Amino acid sequence: MYKKLRLHQLNDFFLPLSVREQKGIYFYRIYHYNEEIGQFIYQYLIEAKRQGIVIQEKIPNPNEKQLAFYQEIMGMEFEPNKKFIDCALIKWLPRLNEIQRSNVVESILHTLEKMGEDGKSKDTQRNAYIKFMCWLYYKFERILIQLGQEKLPKILYEGEITKYELDILSILGDAGCDILLIEKNGDDPYKKADPKMERSFGLERDIKEPFPKDFSIACMEQKIQRENRFSMLYHEEELKIISTNTWLTGEIFADSLKEPKERGTNDNYCYNLFVRLTGVEDKLNYAKELFQWKKQLEDRGRKVFILSELLPPDNQEIQKVHPNQYQTVDEMILDLASRLKSTGCHRLDQQMKKTFVVFLLEEEKKREGNLNKLKNEAVYLICWLNRYSNKLTDGKDTSIATFIYFGVCKSEMEALFFRFLSWLFVDVFLINPDQNKKCVLTDRRLFEKCYEGSLELLSFPESVQDISTGTVAFQAEKELNSLLYQDTGLYRNNQYKKAQTLLLQTMCEEVYLLWDQELKYRPSFEVLGEEVLLPVLGAKILGVKNQDTNAYFNEIQKLMTEDTTLFLPEDKRSYDLTIRSYATQLIRNGKLDRNKIKACKEYAYGIYREEVQEYILDKIQELIDAKLIQGTFVNGMEYTILAVGLSLDGEWMKKIQKFDFTKKNPKLLMMAFSDKDYSLEDSILVALLSKIGFDVVLFIPTGFRILERYYTKPLFVEHQEGEYMFDLPMPMMKQTIKDTILKSNTIFKRIFKRG
Repeated sequence: MYKKLRLHQLNDFFLPLSVREQKGIYFYRIYHYNEEIGQFIYQYLIEAKRQGIVIQEKIPNPNEKQLAFYQEIMGMEFEPNKKFIDCALIKWLPRLNEIQRSNVVESILHTLEKMGEDGKSKDTQRNAYIKFMCWLYYKFERILIQLGQEKLPKILYEGEITKYELDILSILGDAGCDILLIEKNGDDPYKKADPKMERSFGLERDIKEPFPKDFSIACMEQKIQRENRFSMLYHEEELKIISTNTWLTGEIFADSLKEPKERGTNDNYCYNLFVRLTGVEDKLNYAKELFQWKKQLEDRGRKVFILSELLPPDNQEIQKVHPNQYQTVDEMILDLASRLKSTGCHRLDQQMKKTFVVFLLEEEKKREGNLNKLKNEAVYLICWLNRYSNKLTDGKDTSIATFIYFGVCKSEMEALFFRFLSWLFVDVFLINPDQNKKCVLTDRRLFEKCYEGSLELLSFPESVQDISTGTVAFQAEKELNSLLYQDTGLYRNNQYKKAQTLLLQTMCEEVYLLWDQELKYRPSFEVLGEEVLLPVLGAKILGVKNQDTNAYFNEIQKLMTEDTTLFLPEDKRSYDLTIRSYATQLIRNGKLDRNKIKACKEYAYGIYREEVQEYILDKIQELIDAKLIQGTFVNGMEYTILAVGLSLDGEWMKKIQKFDFTKKNPKLLMMAFSDKDYSLEDSILVALLSKIGFDVVLFIPTGFRILERYYTKPLFVEHQEGEYMFDLPMPMMKQTIKDTILKSNTIFKRIFKRG
């Protein structure tokens, strides 16, 4: 008889007989649930339907007709010995070969002897024997003739098993069948049939969640039937079971160098890796180690593909997929799966199509019938697979490629793509040396290794020229800086590259108090990870308090600092909007195409720091998204916003280039003493500068709306300071004030010459 073996891992159930530790079978009960167990049961069900028996709830007792047929053929004689049972099986189950029959005889005899040991009478044994014989003939005969083969027959039983049912399953197990019991209501009912708990093993797992209320083998069978509808897309018999991370030793780089035949012995399996490495162990040698690892992979003939950014599909890629309007998910899957391009590797093509079907069926549950959202996910997957899949194969069916994403997964769609790759014949690595960057990917199959150190490395070192190393003292200084400038209130020069602005709601008097104050000392200043929250001023001061113009201009003088720029309606500003003619190519679906913008011949910001360029583009995008300027996404105003944002002159750009988010921010002082208003382009510029982080104050003694008529909502905090006054003459200002302003801006020279 076959020995009952203990599992090392769930997939041991699928091992062929010749590679098992002994000549043995697995007989297990599952009474807890998690995602891993659910997927295992699903795979086991597929095998049981292909080569085995699925029993739901109960094995029907033999009916009168079946018992009458047995009595007619076999009679009612019974002897609990080997010779009698052997002769009976020759007559009752003639299709069994000698070895199969011998195993079944030994198994039946073992069970009957155990009944005798438990005090059961011969009549009770005879009745049980007849029941067993009927069950073997009517229920299990088709798997008995498979006994002794490399792939053992599988029996899946769902329900609360009875004593006699456990007897017949024990007979089949002893004869050479793998058996799995699904106990949705827990393990207690089983104890009635097997008080000593000796006839099967319970599956022990750390997670002891109950089965979901809607779990059933019947639902799983419906899913299998549904998947079978897609059988035209791939050849199931050519596919392999993906065994991810089951063979790891923990030495990830060494494991990744192993050839497929070194990873496992089952030819029906593909042994791959799905790994996330966070942080660094040795800062000095990290880049060199990565480069050497890549070279070792390539020296072994492995295909290595490295990606540092997963760009969304563009319109051209989406148009090539050409998704249609679909009525059902099945219709969509059948149509879109045909859009997957061939990689040149037949095995990979087959696996991609199968995985595409399985993934979308799983995502369908999460999306709760939202067909459009599911279609968008499918189109993204196809675009990315068509873009990259040919880089993951050398055309050989026996090879495993290595995919390296150097960075962090930032969205659910990216996570879906990486998880998809992990179900192919690919080793998938997500490598992030900077622990300050967080990855959103989660997956039960993901192996994660975290190191204590953290290192900013902009790209994967693909060549010797990409390797840079530092001395011990250099690294020590970096670590000291990290200690000094991390959550201490102290900041390095230009420590942060990104910021969000927050408009401070203040009293009018507070504008003068906060104007020349560093941002880090203002209320609501905060550092959020790698981003800074900038509390900025935006005030519109209307009227003249007590009609005291001398005091009025004295207050203005207080705001004239070295960081302040005067901005008057009378100033003749010109905007070079040449780039607007290209704008329709630079904005797609409301989003800036940054690669095309930077490649445009009219793009003038290339000389500035990369983070400055990205920051300005971020703020242009924010201004467009906010729909603050009237006509945005209605009459093409977004193109004008982009053109103005990309046409800042050198003086503005110098201020932005040297803007340190933790120190004093640049200022914009605006005055309008007449009915002359600012232009549309001026309004866009002011709104953009405010989002960038400029303090903006408007002095409008007339109370006129000389700026806001282009806005969809107020941009500034209004302060009604006094009565409205019109056509104030500039010469009323004191000479000291006049001198200060004369030095600050040549516009005032023209104004004061009139006096």
